[in-house]
Amino acid sequence: MLKAVLFDMGNTLLDYHAGPSSDDEKDDKGLRAMAQRLATWGHPVSHELLLNEFYRPWVALFPKRKQEVREFDLVPLLSCAIPVEELNAEQIKRLLLDFHEPSALEAIMDDGTHDSLHRLKTSGIKIGMISNSAVPGYCHDRTLARLGLLSIIDFRLYSYDQGIRKPHRELFLRALKAADSTPETTVMIGDSWELDLAPACQLGLRVLQYHSPRRGKKTAFPVPPHLSLGQIETIPAAEGLLKHLI
Repeated sequence: MLKAVLFDMGNTLLDYHAGPSSDDEKDDKGLRAMAQRLATWGHPVSHELLLNEFYRPWVALFPKRKQEVREFDLVPLLSCAIPVEELNAEQIKRLLLDFHEPSALEAIMDDGTHDSLHRLKTSGIKIGMISNSAVPGYCHDRTLARLGLLSIIDFRLYSYDQGIRKPHRELFLRALKAADSTPETTVMIGDSWELDLAPACQLGLRVLQYHSPRRGKKTAFPVPPHLSLGQIETIPAAEGLLKHLI
């Protein structure tokens, strides 16, 4: 009996790379929004300073995030560019929301995603999300709320808040605990074999590969020897989830 479905976020539930702006353009808009916000608070900081002392060091950490399977606190990076000691926690949160806002505003979901998740939830199935994130989870919660998904997802585990990244097995174990489920009654859905499906398989979860109909079909992932071929499905569109899972 299926009790819980766990989703990846990026390139599965959401596409942050959509929209008219490139990823770099969105980040640049975010930096400029941060500078404007700081100016209104009496802390004039140039866009160039934020770019060189905060943004570029943050991007330089991305390979290390993957190597060490963990996330890095953004506040020490911010302190290189702005007087964080003069800001309270809510102001720092507001700055990071400003930085992420351009990406949040252009993020989209595939057709049928909302309806499919709603039907899963009304069927009594727990819906969870496990996402690697270089920014705090409240940034993504804002995106999910805008798209009408936040109230449908029962729990969300963001790597930034958890301190560890996929494919760390502990994230999946925490998700099972949050869902009050077992590997045998849980399905993991994601687009990455390395980050989403392989670690889930190792713990005994069933897995489903997600293919966005907008991005074209990928080569099917390998099937672990301890799972049957029938336990790996390709989902052509989110609206087909119930057909495959229930």
